[in-house]
Amino acid sequence: MPPRQPLKLKTSTRRSTKKPMSLAEALPQISADIAAISPKPAKKSGFSPYPDLTMAVEMLEKRAAHLTDGERKALILKWKDTLSKLNEEMQKLHKLEILANRLITPKS
Repeated sequence: MPPRQPLKLKTSTRRSTKKPMSLAEALPQISADIAAISPKPAKKSGFSPYPDLTMAVEMLEKRAAHLTDGERKALILKWKDTLSKLNEEMQKLHKLEILANRLITPKS
């Protein structure tokens, strides 16, 4: 087996001729770039303290309509009634919170 040839190193590395910017010079440009790329998100979040449960109530009604077993049907109807009462109460609380926020915040 012939002896292994040594690897040739690359010697031609180009260096930038630009003078590096100071932090004070670069900061306004960086902040403008960040503002352009990612605007502040809206304050709306995916979490609601007062969720709308009407779809869940309707789903329980459909499930109860297809059941023939008396005990299971009675249980699901009881769940539906409880959930619908809870939904009504949450909607009332939501309306009260909106009213309270309107009364508290001064109009400008």
